[in-house]
Amino acid sequence: MVGGPPWRLKAMAPLTVVFCALTMCAVIVDRVAPGAPASRMLLHRDTSNPFGVVGAVEYPRHAVGVDGVRVNLPRPARRIVSQEWSLDEYLYSLVPAERVIGVSQAAYDGRFSNISDIAARLRPTIAADVEAVVTMNPDLVIVSSTARADFTELLRTAGVPVYRAYTTPTSLAEIEQQIRILGYLVADDAAAAAVWSTFHEAVALAALRRPAADAPRVLGLNGHFAYGSHTVFDDVLRVLGATNVAAAAGVEGYTLMNPEEILRANPGWIITGAPIDTEDDVRERLLADVSLATTDAGRAGRVVVVDQRVFTALSPFTARLLETLGDALYGRKS
Repeated sequence: MVGGPPWRLKAMAPLTVVFCALTMCAVIVDRVAPGAPASRMLLHRDTSNPFGVVGAVEYPRHAVGVDGVRVNLPRPARRIVSQEWSLDEYLYSLVPAERVIGVSQAAYDGRFSNISDIAARLRPTIAADVEAVVTMNPDLVIVSSTARADFTELLRTAGVPVYRAYTTPTSLAEIEQQIRILGYLVADDAAAAAVWSTFHEAVALAALRRPAADAPRVLGLNGHFAYGSHTVFDDVLRVLGATNVAAAAGVEGYTLMNPEEILRANPGWIITGAPIDTEDDVRERLLADVSLATTDAGRAGRVVVVDQRVFTALSPFTARLLETLGDALYGRKS
């Protein structure tokens, strides 16, 4: 990890004492039916999507997460904890960095995190376990839709306000929606509007780069795992006017694609990610693979290795992938 993250807290208060103190706080978590309507819905909120429901603009605010549990916020959250790597990136995009007091362990890994430099500078605590989070005395904890249920429930039992966010997007539109939802939760509507506008503009500009001639035939790989339909990578290719050969071959989600399937798909371009400064090694390794080297992409040397932080981002930083792939497929914009 970069800079030696604070794995253990010193002089930690007994957990039971902290639990008792936090149960006296004004934030209350209610369980409601998933998708239950909220009064005075925000105009931008589509309650048919998987993100849950948000309430009125004024305080107290409330939101229902993907697990059907409502979190009530009597005042703007100033001490915010993220439990997952993509949520780290959303929060650092939306609020002043000092307000993010807890992050995932991945935030400190400069190979994969887009905010590792900020984390290394400010040293937020790693939200590794319930005790660490409770000791931070947060106003709001945002956890992943894939987080362990016991982690979330223990925090709620302690009186900690927890929102379970949708963190498995399959499209750029879902990332845009997440920007709005999290912006509402962290009480920075103007910042959320600005981040949304910037991201939306990046998508619109990428769409203008669609080719007039035949669409590039692209395969996105991580090892032999391919990005098929219902992935953000597939949506990026759609916006750019490229054909995702894995999706065209019937691959759904992120799954193994064997050598025979890759040869039949015969991509004209292969895109993958690698930690910075390892790009050349990864490219050579891919071209040494017979199933890849004999494709149109392999024979023409059209293997693009993208900074892993750009390639795997599922946050506002995904805008960088639109630009990077646009430049790779169509040349840099003048």
